[in-house]
Amino acid sequence: MYCPECGHLNTDEDQFCEECGCPLKEDVQPNEENLLADHQSFENNQKLHPDSSPHQTKNLIIALVSVVAIIGIAVGGYFFYQHQQSQRDLQEQKEELKEAKKEADEAKEDADKAKEDAKKATEEKKEAEEKVQDALEKQEKSNSSSNQLPINQIPGDNFAGYDLGQYILQYNMVTRVSPDYNAAEVGKLVKGVPINVVDIVPGSNGSLWGKLTHGNWICLKDNDYTYVIRN
Repeated sequence: MYCPECGHLNTDEDQFCEECGCPLKEDVQPNEENLLADHQSFENNQKLHPDSSPHQTKNLIIALVSVVAIIGIAVGGYFFYQHQQSQRDLQEQKEELKEAKKEADEAKEDADKAKEDAKKATEEKKEAEEKVQDALEKQEKSNSSSNQLPINQIPGDNFAGYDLGQYILQYNMVTRVSPDYNAAEVGKLVKGVPINVVDIVPGSNGSLWGKLTHGNWICLKDNDYTYVIRN
């Protein structure tokens, strides 16, 4: 028989619940004999199970509280771990973004510096070329003003056997920007090539220089060699 109060299963002979002491047979009319029997049964039950109901209830409550506490701790620990992991991931992402930005800034600085260096190198090259060109022009003007004389103003003995016209090279020769051995080279001519001389001026070491149709100069002869023959 189940107790109507606590649901504990009792034997059919029990008059009171072994757990809570509630009467199990309500239809039994109380009389002195029954009351004595019930009282005796209750006392026997108390002797057999002293403080069983409060103790079990207390244990059940403690067990439930423990389970709830464990679940709470587990859930709280899980969410705390997830929160900490999210914070670590977020911090790592921030560090990666910071490092990437730093590298991008450094790369931009390097590119700007390389661009400035290239610009500076171009300007320096242009300036050097302009200086060389100015020097060549000054040298040509200087040589022309000091050495070049119209052919009709120079005694014929200075150009014995040489006049304007075509010649054949007897050697591989170089052409220069002005009638001087120290003038800058501007080209090369191979042996046997015909040249057309449009002007003749004297130079150092008994040399004669012929001006070609394209404006460059070539040595016709000096005290050591005769470089051309009449065509």
